[in-house]
Amino acid sequence: MNSRENPPLLPSSLVVGFAASVAMWCGWYVLHLPGFAAGSKASALMLGLVLLMVTAFGGAQAHKPGHREGWVVGLIAGLISAAINLLLLGSKVVEQPATTADLEGLNNQLRPDAPVIVLGFFAFSAVVGALGGFVGSALARTRPRHESWLATFSIVAAVSFLPLLVVGGIVTSTDSGMAVPDSVTTYGSLSFLFPLSLMAEPRIYFEHTHRLFGTLVGLTTLVLAVWVIGRSRAWGWLGLCIAMIGGLLLAFAARHADTLDQTPAILVMGSIVAIAFVLMIWGIVRAKSAQMAGLLVVLVVGQGLFGALRVSEISTPLAMAHGVLAQLVFGAAAALATLLNIQDRPVQALPPEQTRRSIRSASRLGPWVVAALILQLILGAGYRHTASHAFLGGHVLFAVFVAALAIVIGSQLSTSERYSDVGQRSWRCGKALIHLVSLQVVLGVVAVALVAVAGAQRPIPLAHELEHAAPLPMMEAFFATAHQATGAALLALAVTIAVASHLRSRQH
Repeated sequence: MNSRENPPLLPSSLVVGFAASVAMWCGWYVLHLPGFAAGSKASALMLGLVLLMVTAFGGAQAHKPGHREGWVVGLIAGLISAAINLLLLGSKVVEQPATTADLEGLNNQLRPDAPVIVLGFFAFSAVVGALGGFVGSALARTRPRHESWLATFSIVAAVSFLPLLVVGGIVTSTDSGMAVPDSVTTYGSLSFLFPLSLMAEPRIYFEHTHRLFGTLVGLTTLVLAVWVIGRSRAWGWLGLCIAMIGGLLLAFAARHADTLDQTPAILVMGSIVAIAFVLMIWGIVRAKSAQMAGLLVVLVVGQGLFGALRVSEISTPLAMAHGVLAQLVFGAAAALATLLNIQDRPVQALPPEQTRRSIRSASRLGPWVVAALILQLILGAGYRHTASHAFLGGHVLFAVFVAALAIVIGSQLSTSERYSDVGQRSWRCGKALIHLVSLQVVLGVVAVALVAVAGAQRPIPLAHELEHAAPLPMMEAFFATAHQATGAALLALAVTIAVASHLRSRQH
């Protein structure tokens, strides 16, 4: 039987497993927030419900009349999510010292019952996943449309960037960027074996979990790249991307070992990242998904290494570059997801002239909106990291132009008819752009007002200063992070519109 009659188990299970992991990581983050931390039983129950719901939805999507693969998809997805979630479980299966000083000598030391906990975790995930898949398959009433699991996985990969950006924004907003003294490990422990007991200190929790979410994004992006490149057999691009990653790692290792000065190391790494972005844009223009997938991994690795350098060098410019680069990489992930979904889910019918006209207009204005948002991002990041009034003034004034331009393109897309598939998607993108811009303006006004009330910029406490650090500015941090995250979503949506309108214009 072909894939339409009997869906392939591994692709569907990969999508569901990674989607479940992203959702569970978000739930885990909230459930373990300092001052709110839920107990082990409550946490297991809530995360089990998340896994059950995601695998039920996946089982319904994978269901075909006359077949009962849903429970198998759920079972495999549960095991995949369990393997990924070991990166979080590691914090529970190590010895739990009371302070970071007590950690010395206990780094990476597993509890005696660690194997039992891990085996029980895998069994629990497998059972819940299989149950969810079975329920979803049993409740599925109609034959779903032909599913491109690779295209769906690209959406999961792009979405995985958003919680990373939110967590990173919290790190900046709460002055937590230097709460962990070492850049490669966490207080001498492997990141996924850092004790949960030591995350009771809020700033350590925010910075450490930011690193963990970066690992999740890196793993998801790597799987996506292997899948796309393997399907396309673009081995030349694979070799080039491996070489670029090697260059990044060598430059970072040389700087970490103090055999290369800071400036040459940053120049080498920055040049590789810049080349990757140029080639990524070229890949978008040429609609080469394999090229883009490989380069996305290069960008993710570069972004992570710049984040590590920011800690080891205690550098504000590197912190700013790290923040800006994060959103640009998110935009690149959105571009790849857009391309794969248009390529793997082609629309056969020609959309009406009204929709084609709005798409042509968006293809002309889309790149300008993206460019304007990037400049606005740089101005905003400059103020967040330096408290310079010049950056703030530029950010506020330029926001008027950016908002007007985004509303223009959103209004044009909103004129698309809604009875064709392309027209409906264009209309939704236009409305979403207008609503996001409006929300962003409101959040920006509130964030600026709160920052103005707070007064002078606070110093970022180092690891040995945490005990006497100022209280966390929770209200300011909430609105500043919401403003930053909405800006990231706005940039990703603008990139999606620009790429989709470019590809649709070529098709029609």
